[in-house]
Amino acid sequence: ADMVNANTNFDRADANSIPMGRFGRPEELADFVTFLASGTNGYITGTTILVDGGVVRSVL
Repeated sequence: ADMVNANTNFDRADANSIPMGRFGRPEELADFVTFLASGTNGYITGTTILVDGGVVRSVL
């Protein structure tokens, strides 16, 4: 039980360091992967799209 509580506190501290204040949900990543696999992304070329809740931006 102590280990579970320690991990919960660690996760909470990590989430607080993300500008959006939370970890991404699996369905949010799945939606992005679906977009990439679809035909609606035909005009996107040569770019990096970050799905990180703003973490990289907060470091810069």
